Amino acid sequence: MADDDAGTTAQGDKHYDKKPVSATANVETPGQSDQPYNPPDGELFTNTSAVSVGGGRGYSATDGDGQRKRDRVRQKVEHVKDRARTENSENKSKLRKAFGLREQRQADPTKWLHGTLYIEIIEAEHLPGDPTLVSCFPRFINSCLVGCQRVATGVVRPPQPYVAIRIGRLRSGYTLLGERCFDPKWNEKFRVPVATSPKDIEFQVKDGDAFGSPHLGTCTLDVNELMDNGKFEGWLPLKGRSGRQQGLGKAQLRVAITYVPVEQSTSEKSDQNKWDNRHAYFQARNGARVSLYSDSHHDPGETPTVVLGNGEPYRSGALWKDIYAAILNAKHFVYIAGWSVWVHNILVREKGKEMAEDDDHLELGTLLKRKAQEGVRCMVLIWDDRTSVKVPGLSGGLLSTHDEETHDFFNNTGVHVGKSLRGSTQQKNFLKGITTSTNFTHHQKVVVLDTPDADAPAPDVSSNTGTPQATEQGRASKAGGQQQPSGPATQNPSASGIPRRVVAFVGGIDLCDGRFDTHDHPIFRTLQLEHKKDFYNDCIAGVDGEAGGPRLPWHDQHCRLEGPPAFDVLTNFEQRWKHPSSSAGAASDELFDLRGASDLILPADLSNPDDPKVYVVDPKAADAWRTQVFRSIDSQCCVDFPEDNNSAYDRGLRTDRGRTVDKSIQHAYVHAIRNSRRFLYIENQYFLGGSGEWENSSHADICDQLIPLEIALRVAKAIMRDEPFAAYVVIPMWPEGIPDAGSIQEVLLWQTATIRTMYRIVAKAIQLKGSEAHPRDYLNIFCLGKREPEVPGTPAPTKQPKPKSPQETILRTRRMMIYVHAKMIIVDDEYVIEGSANINQRSMAGDRDTEIAMGAFQPNFHPQGRGVVYGHRMTCWEEHLGRLEDVFQQPHDVNCVRRVRALAAENWAAYTGAEVKELPHGHLLPYPLEIAQNGVVRALDGFRKFPDTNGTVLGKKIQLPILAKKILGKTEYVVTT
Repeated sequence: MADDDAGTTAQGDKHYDKKPVSATANVETPGQSDQPYNPPDGELFTNTSAVSVGGGRGYSATDGDGQRKRDRVRQKVEHVKDRARTENSENKSKLRKAFGLREQRQADPTKWLHGTLYIEIIEAEHLPGDPTLVSCFPRFINSCLVGCQRVATGVVRPPQPYVAIRIGRLRSGYTLLGERCFDPKWNEKFRVPVATSPKDIEFQVKDGDAFGSPHLGTCTLDVNELMDNGKFEGWLPLKGRSGRQQGLGKAQLRVAITYVPVEQSTSEKSDQNKWDNRHAYFQARNGARVSLYSDSHHDPGETPTVVLGNGEPYRSGALWKDIYAAILNAKHFVYIAGWSVWVHNILVREKGKEMAEDDDHLELGTLLKRKAQEGVRCMVLIWDDRTSVKVPGLSGGLLSTHDEETHDFFNNTGVHVGKSLRGSTQQKNFLKGITTSTNFTHHQKVVVLDTPDADAPAPDVSSNTGTPQATEQGRASKAGGQQQPSGPATQNPSASGIPRRVVAFVGGIDLCDGRFDTHDHPIFRTLQLEHKKDFYNDCIAGVDGEAGGPRLPWHDQHCRLEGPPAFDVLTNFEQRWKHPSSSAGAASDELFDLRGASDLILPADLSNPDDPKVYVVDPKAADAWRTQVFRSIDSQCCVDFPEDNNSAYDRGLRTDRGRTVDKSIQHAYVHAIRNSRRFLYIENQYFLGGSGEWENSSHADICDQLIPLEIALRVAKAIMRDEPFAAYVVIPMWPEGIPDAGSIQEVLLWQTATIRTMYRIVAKAIQLKGSEAHPRDYLNIFCLGKREPEVPGTPAPTKQPKPKSPQETILRTRRMMIYVHAKMIIVDDEYVIEGSANINQRSMAGDRDTEIAMGAFQPNFHPQGRGVVYGHRMTCWEEHLGRLEDVFQQPHDVNCVRRVRALAAENWAAYTGAEVKELPHGHLLPYPLEIAQNGVVRALDGFRKFPDTNGTVLGKKIQLPILAKKILGKTEYVVTT
């Protein structure tokens, strides 16, 4: 590694335009500072200060006295210019804020730092010291006290330093605390996906052992130089807030950085393994079988048949029926992890009949108790909601998660319940610990259990003993139809000689109230039938099911995994169960010993389940899947994570000030988007991100996950290449909650900032290309809605709504948004990611909500594609658009984009019209935003507020006291699911 002159210094203020000292770029010489002064447009001053090699004072050792004086005068003049330039810039910023103006961000996608940074923080030397007890004082008092300490003791306390990496306006990583010394060594590695337009990369060295982590100095690397050279390796001067080099002019930091642009790390070919995320805790697995579900229930024949590329029909199943059947047939263990688990939930409900429990339709809690009595190891891991307490009227908590009710229901039964806090056990900051455990959640929705092998012969079983009539497990044709269980129960769990497999259900659907729904999404007619005891709607203030509703219709996605990836989901559950943050952590011996079951099909090594013994399908078969499990989780709620940086780096993890973090879900999304060729189809409950590029710089760190930026940049890339490409994003009309509530309005404000940033990038690409296309020819945001006229014969409500209430208004207009709770992306009809993670910071950061997801594709399917992923996407489109058209087979084509927009526009006219009638084309609505040709985003004319509400579409800033913001942090701290 190249070493630069440790004595190199720079004079100037903290806003000095710093350039790095690198192996490839020389520092300025005194002669260079004699260039004429030409201030750039809009600036009063610019910095032309000299930085010289030699004595470190701006002059050479051979200069005469006259030259030294001239250099000193020049330095003073340039320092004054620097200060004036800084004050002018700060005043401009203040004026912009005072008049509500926004900072202009770089929209040109050709000038972005877009790819992956491989960073190594190696060592530092000659760091300044700082006394612990005075680091919280103002700088002047602190300096005086430091001087007093030096006089009294003759020494300054060595720091215990760590390094914070900032890329532009974003914090991108932290090293561990170094040893207490002036010359620490870290040798820590970071892999950082980037999509941003910064001027520089900063390395901030701080004292982690002092109160407030005082700033020891900052090193800066110029981004343009890094983009030109591709790498940097060497020493960078560590400068204080004044711009002077710290440590008596000797402090410096040694780093190595490699920049890999996105063009060098993606594949535009149909490479079988291009979807694999090699930097992840769980690796991609072969020989799997995947079933995809839309909504919790789906009646056979409810939608037209989608024909796959091989001529086979696509089969879509009923999720809750299949989960019920799997639990009913479990023999050894049933593990459930959920944000909320409602023990009175009836998973199997008959269309047009009142929701009621009987022998064929058991409540979930009753079913688990019965299985425990049969000797099945039943374990339920739920989030411990701190707002729910064992006090009458308060046990439900602010979010009605039923955690206390669930715990008490299974008390002193054979069902083991673990209540898990969101890991505050290692928080040094008390307030931050309380905030983390209260505001952030365990958000995974998982069922893992053993079931009879679907390909093994099965005996017929009668349903007279409380077991519904047996049917075949639903083996699909080996040619590629979706492998989907088809009935409530299948085989006798006690039947001898039938091998058993580990199966996992993963996705966005909690086993709690309000989630049962069909593709029709009724809002009124099922209130006294399928939803009689399951009314849920927290998006309308004061709504009452007995007063006529409406219920909140629920759209969601889930999947079933068989084969090697199911063992990864099992490992996730066991790692969480064993952690001390779970009330079950001390009882980890309660977990079922898989090796003790002779009929279970197990891999030779449970830690590496990619074993042919557990393959469900031959990896070379047409219907085989290659599948990978991803997570957002950290070592504060999960055991068996490596603690040292290098081991974590090798497993695709990162260390962050004493904890190990897995954010592979975000990385999987980024990797998939970057490798897309034709289109993206996204359904998600939230859509927030890219805050480093928002126009309002005060929100830079609020939601910096990259997914929205990656989408916009991928669209921009297609525009610049003159290639067809489309991105479809389906989100709820507003986040779950009362739309005019302050917390919901602020989330909507951030969502608007995200969408504005995306359209600004797309519009800029169109402008650079000189195209006449509209941004919505490439990028579109949609939502879902339902309008349900009165049906004769529907039972009348038993109560009347309150006069002039929102409920009374909606009972008149008979419309309601369909709440999109899904967390799915489909790429090119080839690759799908489904799970529990929202597109927001709390789900993607890794150290906030815990999440799980899977990514899957069929590498050997028909050469023309159109496999199960295509079938699932077409089924979703039929649900949303009420039809199937040939043009939908080419979603990347602009004709398809415009057709979908036209159908959605007709639906919007019917949804907002005075006449109460069904929407003509399913449920898809354009999100009520107006997008101009230049990318400017406004509320749709006539719809500043959502229909029937007081909630503004663009959102607004919540006004919280400063102390509350400090405690809560800048995050989505209210809306959780």
